[in-house]
Amino acid sequence: MPANELKPCPFCAAGETCIVPNQNWTGMRYAIHSYTLRHICADRTVITMTRNTEALLIAAWNRRPREDRIQRRMERIDSMLTESVEALKAAEAEIQLLKDK
Repeated sequence: MPANELKPCPFCAAGETCIVPNQNWTGMRYAIHSYTLRHICADRTVITMTRNTEALLIAAWNRRPREDRIQRRMERIDSMLTESVEALKAAEAEIQLLKDK
């Protein structure tokens, strides 16, 4: 997933999401001081969050601690299964060598 891509809503997995810059007039120009994400869920619930930079805002929206822990655990289990399968294949090959003698 690219760094600037938003994950679906953790509550409705749908809806509409937009990011808008928050600007102030400095007397000579508009200056962006923060960014706000607005999400409208399918049931019309509104979620908003504001961060200093767009990158921080996207990272906060995409943060899913529970999903991340589950993903890391699945990766560890997959690694353990791969090691087990390789060990089983090696043992089977060794048994076959012993049988062939």
